[in-house]
Amino acid sequence: MKIFDLFLISFFCCLILGCSHKLGTTTVVNMDMPSVRSLTEYSEDSSIIPILIPIKITNSSGVVLHSNLNSDTNSIEIPYGKFHIQVGFLAKIIQNKTSDICDNNETDTNSFFYTEFNSDFENTTDHDSIKIHFQNPLQPVPFGHFGFKIYDTQGNPARYAKIFYEDPISGEKIKDPCSQIPLSDISDENGRVAVDLPIYNHSSQLKFQVILEEDENSKEFLFSFNPNISQAQFYKINMSNNSITSYDEKTESFLEDGTSISYRRDILNKNPRFPDIPNFKIKSPNLEDGYLSLLDNLTDNIEINSYDLITKRSFIVYCQFSKINQDDQKIILLPIQNCNKPVTNIFDYLNKFDKKLIIEAKLMDSENFIASNNLEDVKIILNN
Repeated sequence: MKIFDLFLISFFCCLILGCSHKLGTTTVVNMDMPSVRSLTEYSEDSSIIPILIPIKITNSSGVVLHSNLNSDTNSIEIPYGKFHIQVGFLAKIIQNKTSDICDNNETDTNSFFYTEFNSDFENTTDHDSIKIHFQNPLQPVPFGHFGFKIYDTQGNPARYAKIFYEDPISGEKIKDPCSQIPLSDISDENGRVAVDLPIYNHSSQLKFQVILEEDENSKEFLFSFNPNISQAQFYKINMSNNSITSYDEKTESFLEDGTSISYRRDILNKNPRFPDIPNFKIKSPNLEDGYLSLLDNLTDNIEINSYDLITKRSFIVYCQFSKINQDDQKIILLPIQNCNKPVTNIFDYLNKFDKKLIIEAKLMDSENFIASNNLEDVKIILNN
């Protein structure tokens, strides 16, 4: 009787906990790092700095494992059987091996690259390792422009909701490679978020977690988008029914200013994700040292909090210097160019160009949209 009881205990333990001979083994994942040799713009002195190496292993029953790997040897626990493995490799390439990924000079988004490994394999007692060889070369990672509006569980705009961005393969939060803090955004008082995200996985999916500010209600969303659209894409995220729907760009406004997304973008050449700077002006130079910055005081007359959409907008001011000659003709002295860097001493130009200078400027943004409500370029005339 005791033997039978022991057998029953052993049998039910196997059902609940899993019998040891069916659990599988610790499997070592060996990875061949991608090379920069296929990238003609980079020399062999360049360094590949891994940012994210997500892994997902599935079988006929679903997901068996999803996690992040490191660039060295990894060990994972998987059962015996047939599986599909997916491994991504997101990295930044820096030209100088002595540089650090967190250097201020290494912030160029054009230096992010991605490749992916997909394969079927069978884990048996005769195999204790998996070889990851990225056959596809590294490809540049584009950044997509997105506008999200979040609605809470009651269907109202979710003010100050927090979004954490997650990797679709590993399911884990994406972290800043320097600070290791999870990347996140907070919606404005109307539930809106404008963000640029790297489009790096082959499935063209985005995954994120939304946490409401009022009750900390949390939900995860996974959806597919069109990776071939260079224009901004707009989506409504509804916490009440877990849905994600696209805006009707011909009739709806993300800014809720009465102007549709497509009309603002295509007809007015205005950014449909961001409000404009009202009454952009050129600030007079400092009379003591001639210091002139065309980007100073852009938001002086606007009440802004840290979560407003306009705080995410990147501005570019274009300017040209000219003078009027004796025949009342306009002579271009400095052709139109990016003038984000301040002029340290504008008086040097005045002394050089007949002590009179016309400065004309136009405010744009990094997406090449007009960024102010001025109908014409603004200008000032300086006399020495």
